[in-house]
Amino acid sequence: MIVDVHAHYVSPRVVATVQREGERYGARVAAMQDGAPVIEVGSQPTHRTLAAGLDDLEQRQRVMADQGVERQILSPWLDMTGYSLPTEQGTLWSQLLNDSVAGDLVGLPPERFTASATVPLQDGRAAAAELQRAVGTLGYRGITINTNIAGGNLDHRGLDPFWAAAQEARTPIIIHPAFVVQSPRLAEYYFTNLLGNPFDTAIAAASLIFGGVCDRFPDLKVVLVHGGGHFPYQCGRLMHGWRVRPETPKYLTRPPTDYLKWFYYDTILYYGPALRFLAEAVGVERLMLGSDYPFDMCPEDPKGIVVDAGFAQPECDRIWGDNCAAVFQLK
Repeated sequence: MIVDVHAHYVSPRVVATVQREGERYGARVAAMQDGAPVIEVGSQPTHRTLAAGLDDLEQRQRVMADQGVERQILSPWLDMTGYSLPTEQGTLWSQLLNDSVAGDLVGLPPERFTASATVPLQDGRAAAAELQRAVGTLGYRGITINTNIAGGNLDHRGLDPFWAAAQEARTPIIIHPAFVVQSPRLAEYYFTNLLGNPFDTAIAAASLIFGGVCDRFPDLKVVLVHGGGHFPYQCGRLMHGWRVRPETPKYLTRPPTDYLKWFYYDTILYYGPALRFLAEAVGVERLMLGSDYPFDMCPEDPKGIVVDAGFAQPECDRIWGDNCAAVFQLK
């Protein structure tokens, strides 16, 4: 089984609902660009239209065939998570997204797509309740969350009910950057994505480590996209800082490098030597194939980077599907 752990999908039902009654959910179509809607949710606006193919499951299956991918884990588009909404409205919005995707997958071969839900992460208890509903009632196999909660880090104690529910349900969590740390220096050259996205993932991972989340919930299964962002490649700096700086050991009793193998990572690094380093640092059993479909950062041949890194066939098989199947309990 060849499984892509990192792909995005937005149901056409969601777009239709926003056009019809978006005010109920705190969402609106802010503009139309080249015939595609720009959907804004809450107070965190996006200026991006729905990418071509984001809401099309038929086209997606044709692309998967060209890529040699047999199954995708469908995550929401993280621009639409709605963490800035009030909790009640954010819960309604998450339910709309999750119900819509579940409805779209009815009648499709179950071995083709597996859904990863969104939750109202602005409230840990509400997020836990939606996780339990999505997994227990709708059949979701994972949860996808942003690297931050409307600018707040993931180590906030108010999220503990969510982490506890995920650990109890053995539900993997995919962490993906969105609404990343802003700087005028990132405004040019698409740097908000090229540099800002991996940096925000590093902040998220370090917050979980230094904030004690990894220790309070040691059996969580957490996937970091984009090869972990900057985190695995600067973990030595975090370790040194933990040793010499008085601000860092508040909750952390072990070196940050001890947590490298706590996370899972996708393969979207675009460069074989970088992926080889990651495998040496965390182990092949912690790597999963990713594509970032359907965005322009999706490589034409997602499996190719694994080949370029020089893995043996048994290692390729683990990275291309076996690891993901085990973590997400795929059949």
